[in-house]
Amino acid sequence: MKNIDISLFLNNNNAISHSQGTTLYEEIKDLPIGTYKLSFINITRTTTSFLNASIGKLAVLNPSMINSFIFESNNPRIESKINSVLRNAKNYHSHDENIENALLAI
Repeated sequence: MKNIDISLFLNNNNAISHSQGTTLYEEIKDLPIGTYKLSFINITRTTTSFLNASIGKLAVLNPSMINSFIFESNNPRIESKINSVLRNAKNYHSHDENIENALLAI
């Protein structure tokens, strides 16, 4: 399992900006099949902007790839934000299906 320490990758203990999230997304989007740990252990603050631009985007654009990741955090607030972003990304696809079904019913 490859460990990706977010704080080392960003060279920062705060993962807050959309641009930081985009940078992380670009790094992880084409990883070969495997298991990866994204470690938020040394992150003291994060935002949904960062998380949506990184793991949220990956979950929407490549749902099977997001299952390759284990998210590690020792901060309940960060864990809650990660779970919320992943839940919203999963709902994104269910909304697509509902729209397609509604259009077929017309």
